[in-house]
Amino acid sequence: MDKPDKKITELTLDEINEEIDRLANFELSGGGYGDPDARLNDDRKLQTLIHLREQKLLMRNYSSEGGVTDTNPDDLRRVFVVHGHNHGIKEAIARFIEKLGLEPVILHEKPNAGRTIIEKFSDYSDVHFAVVLLTADDEGKIKGASAEHRARARQNVILELGYFLGKLGRARVCALYENGVEIPSDYQGVLFVPLDSGEGWKTSLVRELKSASFPVDANRIFGTD
Repeated sequence: MDKPDKKITELTLDEINEEIDRLANFELSGGGYGDPDARLNDDRKLQTLIHLREQKLLMRNYSSEGGVTDTNPDDLRRVFVVHGHNHGIKEAIARFIEKLGLEPVILHEKPNAGRTIIEKFSDYSDVHFAVVLLTADDEGKIKGASAEHRARARQNVILELGYFLGKLGRARVCALYENGVEIPSDYQGVLFVPLDSGEGWKTSLVRELKSASFPVDANRIFGTD
């Protein structure tokens, strides 16, 4: 940080984003904490920064009359799609996003350009909304428990869910989950939408995108605003 002595509450939104990225990327790359207290302090600081960022985003995006302030139109077209191994669901979600007039950002479809996975993820995660797909790719249970294994999303999906919650705030992340998949218990307040056969998830996703000020053309899908 340019001004390490500055109080957290005095940081600008750009400075908050920079510090959140630093802490989140450190975790994403494997950490390397030797002192448990240091990790605990960073975790607490990250939570404080996430909360402060949500407050500053509200102040930045909405005027006193409740209108949305000017934003680069291209920034409100790209939607990052976090996915596991269910490529059928991934493709269905991506094509739906395209039909809304938006651009789905799928990491493995983008060129590496000599970057590491972490660098590539950091570059392409510069978006204003993320859709996270929790599909039944893994199984697990509490160690020593007699209960049967439960379907779970892949660990990288859960990690990236947490990353985007920290980067964007809860209002700009929508998690879609497959029937029977275990929902993380530590993400209270996050919108988890079931991927139901009636495709009600489409209405929910459109509603959240509109709430995040994305220029969604619902007429393309539903024939109505």
